[in-house]
Amino acid sequence: MGKQFGHLAPYGIEVVGRTIRRGMVEAGVFDFDGTISFLRAGWQQVMGEMMVRTLTEIERWESEEQVAAAVEEVIERTAGEPTISQMGELRRLVAERGAPARSAEDYKAEYLDAFGVRVRERMHLVDSGPASVEDYLVPGAVGALRWLQARGIPMYIASSTDQTDVEREAGFLGVATYFKAMYGSVADPNAHSKARVIKMVMERHGLHGPELVGFGDGYVEIQNVADVGGIPIGVATDEARPGGLDAWKRNRLIVAGADVIIPDFREHERLLAWLFAEE
Repeated sequence: MGKQFGHLAPYGIEVVGRTIRRGMVEAGVFDFDGTISFLRAGWQQVMGEMMVRTLTEIERWESEEQVAAAVEEVIERTAGEPTISQMGELRRLVAERGAPARSAEDYKAEYLDAFGVRVRERMHLVDSGPASVEDYLVPGAVGALRWLQARGIPMYIASSTDQTDVEREAGFLGVATYFKAMYGSVADPNAHSKARVIKMVMERHGLHGPELVGFGDGYVEIQNVADVGGIPIGVATDEARPGGLDAWKRNRLIVAGADVIIPDFREHERLLAWLFAEE
């Protein structure tokens, strides 16, 4: 870490990339799940179980451990891509094993049915009292959104979760009003890809490079922001233990091109004041 960034280190803010051109940000793009919301925490486990179950029904010589390893590789590689694309990978795995594969849409429906139960249970806990909305928000996320909104920064969501689910869950968590628009996955997996949303935001506001900041906990959105010369900030949140840093996420986000790594947004005032050259 460069000496000029040392004062941020005690607050869990790690500057790992190139020297950042600060004070230029004019718009922000956020991933949703794992970056703002915990409502879908644990999706990897549910998807993994569904994929392993599907593949182990095929009569082959592979052990369940070998199947699980193949599934883990797919989930790690495709994290951040639309669910339909991930289910396309499952279809490929089934076909490679010589079995008749269902459509990616069928696999997606099965996965969403299984995971939808978990999401609805969490929302019910909030509605019925044992839990609060704050339990399902990444720490400090609302404070960061308020900070940016107060400075007139237009913000957008670019998510691989289905558009209707993003809109419903952002409304449920009380964060929808912070965003000019929310883009999730639709029937055409390319229509609202994260790369396309980022390009659209830059064109809409006439942005160049570091005038765009992007926040995300997945490889895809961090790489997409880095590809256009923006400032990618990796949110390496430990979803199982909020407040901690997920080392695996951190390493993957750095490989994707993150300039800054944070565990969450609890120190958003220091981070954003530094990023906007207000200190």
